[in-house]
Amino acid sequence: MGLEHTSQTPSGLRSLWALLGPGGLPRLRMLKLSGNRVGGQGLPGLLDVAVPEGGPTLVDLRLSSCALTPRDLEALAQSPLLANLETLYLECNPLGDAGLEALLASPHLRSLTKLELRRCGLTPRGASLLSRSALWPGLERLGLSGNRL
Repeated sequence: MGLEHTSQTPSGLRSLWALLGPGGLPRLRMLKLSGNRVGGQGLPGLLDVAVPEGGPTLVDLRLSSCALTPRDLEALAQSPLLANLETLYLECNPLGDAGLEALLASPHLRSLTKLELRRCGLTPRGASLLSRSALWPGLERLGLSGNRL
């Protein structure tokens, strides 16, 4: 589902999830929300959905330029919707090393192969955290340009 740059708000997206019906969001394979301001207090509520019996099907999540904060990444990292995620775009969000650290602590990110973190305010500390993480060996594509590494 592509909703990039459509001026979506967290409440608007919650209404859309309701229209999809029970299990609608967890059954999506791709969700593109880039360019919508879902950061701040909205993201946890968006991810608070029941995961279907067969597990989540989401493999591609794009949240670039969504005003996400480190606190949002804490909520994202705990979402079981990430269990089969292969691609995650988080570029152009003020995450900093704290946001990256929260993401890397996720018990659900087992299948990630593509991670975009361009212009996220990362420092050498963030690069070090990433290189020592369990995600590192499985990454095939990693975007880090625009950070102070």
